[in-house]
Amino acid sequence: MDVVFDPIAGVHTWHSRNALRPGGRVVAYGNTTSLRGGGLSSGRPGRRNRLHGIPIYVLYIAGGWFLPGRKRVIPYSIQTLKRVRPALFRQDLATLLDLLHQQKIKPVIAQRFPLAEARQAQELLGKGGVTGKIVLVCSGQ
Repeated sequence: MDVVFDPIAGVHTWHSRNALRPGGRVVAYGNTTSLRGGGLSSGRPGRRNRLHGIPIYVLYIAGGWFLPGRKRVIPYSIQTLKRVRPALFRQDLATLLDLLHQQKIKPVIAQRFPLAEARQAQELLGKGGVTGKIVLVCSGQ
């Protein structure tokens, strides 16, 4: 593979790296919460350990520079981008919304909830095992 987009993190990132051709890239995204140890299904509600998983992740990234084959792990966090480089964030968000509008990407929607049922939606996410996105719908708007 030339590029692997990996939203899972953990040891899976290394498996994604192994699938690359020399010079390939793993774009790791959507795993900020799991790196910090605060995932919804982490079994540790309320506990946030900012160093959980980060040292291993740094080794994955550094491995791309020092191990043979130059297979790189590139982290991507839209939240960090918004905070650090707001102009790039706006550009990425505009591109994403354009792709969505053109139906070139089709997010998987697990379930829709009225906004008034946001608590039930959060509880469903907390149980884990949800495939796709939970969408909160504003009624009458």
